Amino acid sequence: MLPNSYFNLKFQKNKSEKMTAGLTVSRRVSKKATVRNLLKRRAREIFRKNLDKIKAGYDLFFIFSKPAAALSFQELEKEILGELSRFKLLK
Repeated sequence: MLPNSYFNLKFQKNKSEKMTAGLTVSRRVSKKATVRNLLKRRAREIFRKNLDKIKAGYDLFFIFSKPAAALSFQELEKEILGELSRFKLLK
C-alpha cells in the first residue's frame, strides 16, 4: 500500500492486456452518500478521460481518505495522475 494524503494506492501486475481500477470511499470520508458518490464519479471520469495514458496490464485499487472529499475535479486529477506517474504507471 502506498499512502498519499488523499488516498492509498495498491497496484499489481495482472496477466491480461487491460487495466482495471477499483475505488473505495468509506463512511469515514463522509457520512453523506452524495459526497462519497461524487468522489467516486470524479475518479471514474478521470480514469475514463486518461485511459490512453495509463499502462495496461495493472490492477489499481484506490482507497480514498477524508481530505479527498474537499478536492475539486482538477485537483483530484492532478493528484491521481501524479501518483501514477510517480510509480511509472503512465505511458
